[in-house]
Amino acid sequence: MKGCVSIYGDVYRYFEGKNKTVFNALAREDLYDIILDGEDVFWFEYYTYGKGVSDYVHRKIKEYLISQGYRYLYDIPLRY
Repeated sequence: MKGCVSIYGDVYRYFEGKNKTVFNALAREDLYDIILDGEDVFWFEYYTYGKGVSDYVHRKIKEYLISQGYRYLYDIPLRY
């Protein structure tokens, strides 16, 4: 385990021009962070207050990261 690093920016740049719905959700920061834990496991942090990230956006991001060879671990709902 090499530690945790945010890959939010990488995912944000990937969806720019590819999927307007996901890109706009990421631009609004509905999803707080996407963390790469070690080399191949990712998880999400998101706020539970307000609208938050939609199931569609969440699914599309998961599908993209899994297609890149990462494994999904879990979500961490945060509160203000």
